[in-house]
Amino acid sequence: MDANKKFHFSIIRGLDFALSRNGTMQIILLVVFCSLVFGFMSLGTLADQSLNLTDLLLSYINPGSSYKGEVCDEHKPWLIITGLLGMIMLGGIMISTVSNIFARRVEKIQNGHVFYHFSNHVVIMGYDTMTAGLVMQAAKKYPASEIVLQTVREVPNVRHELFSKLISNVEKNVTIVSGNRNIAECLEKLHLDRAQALFILGEDGETDRDSTNIETLKKINEILKEKQAKPDNPCFVLFENQSTYTILQRQDLKELQIEIERNGEKEKIALLDFHPFNVQEIWAQKLFVDCQYEYGKDSVVYLPLDRTGIRYDSGCTVHLVILGMSKTGIALGIQASHLCHFPNFIRNSKLKTRITFIDEQADTEMYFLQGRYRYLFNEIDYTYEDMAQPENNHNNKHKPKFTDIEWHFIKGRVEHPAVQEKLKAYSAEENSFLTLAVCFNFSANAIACGLYLPDEIYDSPNTQILVKQNASWSILSMLNSTNKYRNVKPFGMSDNLLDLSKHDDLLPIIVNYIYSYYYDHVTDPQSIASESELEKSWKTLSTVKKWSNRYNADMLAVKRRSFDIRPNEALKKETIELLAKVEHNRWNIEELLLGYRPTTKEEREEIGRDKTKKDKKKSMFIHNDLCPYSDIPDMDDKIKNTREYDICLSKAISMIYQYVNNGKNENV
Repeated sequence: MDANKKFHFSIIRGLDFALSRNGTMQIILLVVFCSLVFGFMSLGTLADQSLNLTDLLLSYINPGSSYKGEVCDEHKPWLIITGLLGMIMLGGIMISTVSNIFARRVEKIQNGHVFYHFSNHVVIMGYDTMTAGLVMQAAKKYPASEIVLQTVREVPNVRHELFSKLISNVEKNVTIVSGNRNIAECLEKLHLDRAQALFILGEDGETDRDSTNIETLKKINEILKEKQAKPDNPCFVLFENQSTYTILQRQDLKELQIEIERNGEKEKIALLDFHPFNVQEIWAQKLFVDCQYEYGKDSVVYLPLDRTGIRYDSGCTVHLVILGMSKTGIALGIQASHLCHFPNFIRNSKLKTRITFIDEQADTEMYFLQGRYRYLFNEIDYTYEDMAQPENNHNNKHKPKFTDIEWHFIKGRVEHPAVQEKLKAYSAEENSFLTLAVCFNFSANAIACGLYLPDEIYDSPNTQILVKQNASWSILSMLNSTNKYRNVKPFGMSDNLLDLSKHDDLLPIIVNYIYSYYYDHVTDPQSIASESELEKSWKTLSTVKKWSNRYNADMLAVKRRSFDIRPNEALKKETIELLAKVEHNRWNIEELLLGYRPTTKEEREEIGRDKTKKDKKKSMFIHNDLCPYSDIPDMDDKIKNTREYDICLSKAISMIYQYVNNGKNENV
């Protein structure tokens, strides 16, 4: 390419680049061209002193003014040229430039490429099936805030789909922008340091969502460090895989902390108030802890697993049967294991809570759970039955266990005659509170299973049938009004899933305060501190301790039903002792699920010789108090054992019950 062609190519390419960039560059080019025209007019006035610059300007702006009779003939060529330039520049280029700027602006807005100076806003990253419900809740909790939704999907399609589910008052406060949550430049445009709350969801159907969400979390933390943002920004992060979620329940993310100097001392604080959540875990909470699901004016009320409660002298047990070992099915089994601990087990060790998993791949799923919860499987009774090959049946009941939970695994399809017979037998058990949960991933399969179970199950008045639905639950809602399907209830809907009102952690914070007060003062608290003091001790707590307090708080309603506890009612000494034993049974399962194991005989002897080694073992997920309540070893005044905390909390339950809601909420 010769020099002339190369120069011509550079000029054309430069103009094309400038014109395609943005409206500002187009206006600059228009001004440059107009300046050249004005320069031409100035040359005309210099060449002919009698030529008036005003006439040239008028001809440029209004070409018709060039043909007034008083214009001299020798001036007309200048005026004609000026008029033609005005027609081209103002009548052509300027109009097309302005209209193009408006068109491009509209296009950028529609495609989510316009970013504003956001402040005090709520940021949602990723478009998921739960986004619409989350937007509605965010609009309710932060009514004066803009809601900014970032997505990599086509923004017009997202806007159409999202706004079809929102009311107009919410739509006007929603801005949808295009961007990748894992690219720092895209995150910078969201002004995260001025946001009120962050929600990292990821995109529906995205692979490696959990890893990407963690990377996004780290990048956000780095941005907040650079911006010197205020600490404790609430950040909710969705994790699809329960294994990832479980690990995060026992790990402190030190990468999210910064070191500051306060009162002459260095202190580590978190810029992000990290709230991991999992869809399946949330639904397990709604079913068995909250016992309700609300969506606008509609709601579904679920029966507690223990119904009205299981007392010390009761012969009843809870039996949860899970059809389909999906992520949801396993989450329900884990949640029930955390909750279902009753005083009648202390009277009769045969009265254990039973959790039965039925799936055609039950063996594979069981092996997966054994790898994930190996210490739990060492300490609970479990059985395995193969409907097609009974010779593979086995169990671990040869050794007595101190836990009050047992798991059963049945390999077979639900429609298998032997499985159907088992379901009939379960529904006929007199002293069993049966809950049957259909947890298939596909809604159509779940409905087909839930509506064609043996008649004996529908006829059983004390049986609750839960059927997983991914979206609409109108079919089951309609059938629920019929006599046959009166106990069939939907769950698993993705809309209105994350309940922001439930994330204040008030109950767990109070539980932590009770423990901390006893640890510091070696006496029971007579009242509960102010919210600011409660929050202060909570913020310094490790992640694993926070989750321990949450699981403890979840079971308060179960204890209330089992012991008929009333607000601010003093409990008898024998009731407190019984409550402490129930609490220890719950705690045993919690620690086993979190990955702790009991000490061996040699380790117990080692701690007996040197009690300071107890905490060292705990840091290695080995706990000396993982044992029957009666076998908890006594410690010294400085090192307390679990029994003391069990008793302390048991004494405070009625006080907690009174503090939270004056006894009005049945789920506390």
